[in-house]
Amino acid sequence: MTLFARLLQRLDRDETAALTPLIGFVLLFFAWAAGTVLNTGQVVYDKARAQNAVDAAILAHAEETARDLNVMAMNNLASAQLTAIGAVSFTLIETLADVEIRALLAHADISRSERSKCFRGRSWHWTAFCIGLHEIVRAEVIFAQAWGARIALVYRPAAGFADSQRLLAAFNRMNRHLVATHPKRAGDLAAAVARADGAEAVFVYPPCARDGGGECRGDGREGGDLPVRRGGVETVAAHLELCTGMERGSDGRHRTDYETHGFPRGRGPYTGGGDPKPHLRDHVSSVSGIGDLLAFFGRGTLEGWNWWIGFRTPPRYRESQSAGTNDFTRRMDRNWSILCGFGGLASALPAFVFTVPETYWLKGRSPASALSPDLGALGLDHPEELDVLALVARDRRPRMAPAAFHDRGDPSFAYAQARVYNPVSFDLYTARWKAKLVPARLMDRTAAIVDALRERDRDDRFTPLRRILEAADEGEWARVNTH
Repeated sequence: MTLFARLLQRLDRDETAALTPLIGFVLLFFAWAAGTVLNTGQVVYDKARAQNAVDAAILAHAEETARDLNVMAMNNLASAQLTAIGAVSFTLIETLADVEIRALLAHADISRSERSKCFRGRSWHWTAFCIGLHEIVRAEVIFAQAWGARIALVYRPAAGFADSQRLLAAFNRMNRHLVATHPKRAGDLAAAVARADGAEAVFVYPPCARDGGGECRGDGREGGDLPVRRGGVETVAAHLELCTGMERGSDGRHRTDYETHGFPRGRGPYTGGGDPKPHLRDHVSSVSGIGDLLAFFGRGTLEGWNWWIGFRTPPRYRESQSAGTNDFTRRMDRNWSILCGFGGLASALPAFVFTVPETYWLKGRSPASALSPDLGALGLDHPEELDVLALVARDRRPRMAPAAFHDRGDPSFAYAQARVYNPVSFDLYTARWKAKLVPARLMDRTAAIVDALRERDRDDRFTPLRRILEAADEGEWARVNTH
């Protein structure tokens, strides 16, 4: 038997390592299974991290919006009080200046009457008596001037008016700043939160569109606009709401911060201005003494001594003067009608005349609700106007044998939607704005999102997602998007 034959015979009888090929195949399968499990776990982990990142990012964006709306609500409430202070201070200045002018003209009438009646060749007794009567009247006029000067010195209406105008201008600038910088601040905050949770890119929809005055960078990194507007009928509606709040305050359901700040329900800074909360006009007329001054000067002096002096008009008042109804109260009503009447046209007054609050209007709210907030219950308000959507991209972390598993290397994507809401009153005079996550129904607007990504996505991280959205029809995406 040859050597080769003996070798074959031995191999036929030898069973050593017979399972080695099988074990090799089994080990290969386990290696593949382990790779699949590890890669699947990494995919799930990346997806979970991406979803956590987008939830946190969009909630941070919405909370920044809620904070800005709360600050604006507090500013608006302060502006309403400052407007009332400015209006009453201006009216007091106007009335005191009118008193001074009439007093100076009264002096001229007294001097004229004195020359014509007291120095006409009569006896010195008559002359002295005549001059004495004229000087009594002159003393009353001087007393009225001193009274007016004391009111101006004690209550300082000029300083009150100047301070109100300066503070109103500051609050206007603050509100403009909130609106202008909100897209950048909210976008930067959302991006920082997303990066802290492991995401590399975040995109907010609807993107900044300079609506209401927001400043956009146009690079896809900014957040959405603050949900407020100015212009046209909405500016008029916002001004009317300001005036309504100054007159009616809180009704228990709307504009609730007026009541929080101490104004009785149903009365605002203009109609509840003193203690025990009389009308601001009447309060100032009484406490300052301007009503008593006008009653004394108008009825007691100009009318009471007119038989003797013959006061011309001016300085005589055309209307009666009393402590309750006088030139100040009538001027106050007139100025208030200019400020809050005529459909809010006072909102267009130049700043050098009278600084008025630059009021904003909430997006999605019907202008008709300026007349009655209850109109919002009729379905005229659209809360989705206060919704915002975020997309995040998280780069693929290392995978086991990516070529063997045909890994394309696309980022992990996730999306979430948040809503800014006010559980108390849907207005800019109740600082109760909050934020919450809601179903992502904005993601159904695939065409608009694709257009926004194509226009704003600068680093192309969302390109794979954009292509998916472009390729999916409405029915296919409806099965994918679970909101």
